[in-house]
Amino acid sequence: MDTLSHLKSYGEKGYECTLFWTGKFIESNRAIVTSLFHPQQHAAALGVRVDPLEVARFYLTLHENKEQLISQVHSHPSTAFHSPIDDSYPIAHKPGLLSIVVPHYGFIEAKEFISKVAVYEYRGYETWRRLSLNEVKRRIILLPRDFESKLFDRTKLLIRHLRFPARGVLSRLKERRIAVVVDEKLLFTRRGQHMLSASVNLLTRCCINIDVFLPEDRVTPLIDAPFLRDDLVSDLIKLALRINPDSSLRVNPASRAKYDVALIIGEGAFTKADYNVFIDALGWLSYVGAEKPRYFSGDSENPIGPLVSASRGSAEVFKALLNKIVGRRHKPCSPTIFSALNYEINQLSWDNLPLPKIFLDDVLLVGAGAIGNCVAYCLASLPNVSGNLTVIDPERVETTNLNRYVLATMTDLRAYKTNIIRKRLRGKFNVKSFSGTYQEYPHRRKHDLVVVCVDDVKTRWAVQLDFPRLILSGGMYADSFTISRHDDFLNKPCLGCLYPSYVEMRHARYPAVSFVSMFAGVLLAGEILKEYVSSLRKFRLNTSFTVSSVFATPKVNETYFVEGLYEKSDNCGCRCKSQEVIEMYKKSKPIRC
Repeated sequence: MDTLSHLKSYGEKGYECTLFWTGKFIESNRAIVTSLFHPQQHAAALGVRVDPLEVARFYLTLHENKEQLISQVHSHPSTAFHSPIDDSYPIAHKPGLLSIVVPHYGFIEAKEFISKVAVYEYRGYETWRRLSLNEVKRRIILLPRDFESKLFDRTKLLIRHLRFPARGVLSRLKERRIAVVVDEKLLFTRRGQHMLSASVNLLTRCCINIDVFLPEDRVTPLIDAPFLRDDLVSDLIKLALRINPDSSLRVNPASRAKYDVALIIGEGAFTKADYNVFIDALGWLSYVGAEKPRYFSGDSENPIGPLVSASRGSAEVFKALLNKIVGRRHKPCSPTIFSALNYEINQLSWDNLPLPKIFLDDVLLVGAGAIGNCVAYCLASLPNVSGNLTVIDPERVETTNLNRYVLATMTDLRAYKTNIIRKRLRGKFNVKSFSGTYQEYPHRRKHDLVVVCVDDVKTRWAVQLDFPRLILSGGMYADSFTISRHDDFLNKPCLGCLYPSYVEMRHARYPAVSFVSMFAGVLLAGEILKEYVSSLRKFRLNTSFTVSSVFATPKVNETYFVEGLYEKSDNCGCRCKSQEVIEMYKKSKPIRC
């Protein structure tokens, strides 16, 4: 921890030391610390003085880095407290300024920092209030030194998987500028707001420089999507900062530089980009292409099509950036309409009637990772859906997860993944969380519908051998994903047939990115709806559906890269053809509709 290193270097001489933490506020009283400023100072055993010129240099650096003063940090020789001198001479007489006092000249363990220091908030007129330990943990987020490298770690692996030079391409990718433009007609529709909020969420996790252009600077959310509260614009800016404090998301910037790629939601015109990607959606349908969409009108409360459009559009933006950096390798996507209802391409099959009220009774979600996050995101965005959901996952959120966990931000680091989903679905679902493995879960055989989103093959086998009535499964790798449906153990391929070999991936570093997991998760959420709405059951997936690359263009009048799994496998991980397993299935007496 750099802060303690500086304090200790002075403490070894028997001197106090003062430092300044800088960063960005994500709320009025919540900040992310991204930088440390070490001013030139006159240090002594019981005090420190910083010259006015050095203070001026500090504020000039703040302005150049576009950061804000979060806290002053200084050491004491013994206990941590605020002295009368500390009360009278802060770096700034600004209400809300924090002052952190570190005991023993900084000779404390880094892991004990928050619990050992004393933190005070300036109230004005030389008065201070000491914060409790819980307040400190809530209000200050310390950015790890390797945060950016970990955030983009899986994105770098994806670039390498696509056979681009990862190191050079990633550094140049961070410099590229993206514009997100929303048609005026769509900004005030639910489908338009779903596409906007999801696109910003997805792109911020793999790119840094994003400008959003809206007809108005203040927009009331019409949708009940994660992270949206009172004002769409300010909520999206806060979300970007929570995902990556180095992101420079701006809304309606005065200076419009040339952009590398523009993601245009609707039919809006934008001439400042080298390449335009258009998206639109309505109900279950989504459009992506280099031409303006002219197919949809009206509005729909169904977010599935808009979320698929945001996923596919973000993939096209990412592909266009890579093409521009290293020369075109991947062809742009031809204009295509994809139906998340029946998985057809360029077939305008309309089913945009309002979804009825749906109560999901006792669904079990195994895996709260990338795809599990996206399933929950879609469920949270559906206005008429509620119910009981149990979530199982033994792991905590890490920095590397943020590039694809659409419900997680920096404020969720080290929290259990199950608790993230419970927090985001609060108020709509009764969510029970179990922060352990599926094999440790005591009630695993009591669930009728199980959604499997884990990257552990043995867990998939364990779910199948518990013989729930219906299993919906999702898995991803790099730019591809597969979802599947398993409801007839005796006559159709089981989950073990789809995953016949054991490959440990839980702790492996594998390429992944947000728009792939969102595409898969939204389709899985759609399959859940089809199970509960009688009029939609005829559209349920038969066996499996695979997108071999989200960067490819689906063929006209054909289904979208479906690899049908129609027969049981001799190499099934569950040994579903063996008489022993068949007898186990018959004795389990699974519930049947």
